[in-house]
Amino acid sequence: MSAITSVAQSCIFIWRKLKVAEWLIIKGCHRQGDPSCTYLETCACGMPIVGYNNQAHHGILASNNAGWAVKMNDIKGMADLIISLNNRRDEIKTKSLNAACFAREHTFEATFERRISHCVQVLHRQPS
Repeated sequence: MSAITSVAQSCIFIWRKLKVAEWLIIKGCHRQGDPSCTYLETCACGMPIVGYNNQAHHGILASNNAGWAVKMNDIKGMADLIISLNNRRDEIKTKSLNAACFAREHTFEATFERRISHCVQVLHRQPS
């Protein structure tokens, strides 16, 4: 059985038993450290994320604490974390609000404006 299939089956089992997954997004299979749009889209829905501690997810958690992370490839750790969240609903709610706040601060328009502003600053720097 592949790791992806194992995580998917574990998540389905956990949801059926605990109904905890209706409040979170499990992105454990996203291994890349790129800032995938799925993180921001998920946060925009107010959904905290359970995922691997890759570079992108680590950055989101460090700046806004909008979810939880486990070590790369730690499928059992992910399943155990999700099970434990069933008894931590207030924490899920807090991280859900953090996720929505993070997304509001990183809209397309705001991000575009910051990038253009940075480009203008670089353009106007004096050569050393």
